Amino acid sequence: MSGRERSAQSWAEKAEHDLTACRTLNASSDAPWDIVVFHAQQAAEKYLKALLVHHDKIVPKIHDLERLLDLCSQLDASLPTLSTECRRLTQLGFASRYPDSPHEPSEQDAREAMGLAESICDAVCSRLPRADPS
Repeated sequence: MSGRERSAQSWAEKAEHDLTACRTLNASSDAPWDIVVFHAQQAAEKYLKALLVHHDKIVPKIHDLERLLDLCSQLDASLPTLSTECRRLTQLGFASRYPDSPHEPSEQDAREAMGLAESICDAVCSRLPRADPS
C-alpha cells in the first residue's frame, strides 16, 4: 500500500471512529444530541477528505461539506448528487458546535444527521480502495 493509500485509509478510519461514536451515543438513554450531530458531520467531512487524499489533492482545513463535495466532484462527476445531504449536514453540524447557535440539536436532528452521514460516508467509501486485510 502506498503512502497516499495509507493516508487516505487513516482518514477513513478516523471517520469510522466518528460513526462509532454516533452509534454508541445514540444508544444511550441520555445521549448528548449535539455531540451525536457533531460526530456525524465529522465522519462525512473525514470521508470526503479521504477521497481528496486518495487522489493526491490538498486537503483544505474547512468544515463545509458542500465545499469539500465540490472539490471531490472534480474527481468523480457522480458525487454532486450528495449536495443536498452535505448542505443539510453542514447546517446541523454548525448548530452542534457552538453554545450560542440559534438552534440546539434535538434527538430528531441527531437521527437525521446520522442518516445523512451514513449516506455520504457510504457513497464516498465505495470510491476508496479497500484496506488490505494483511
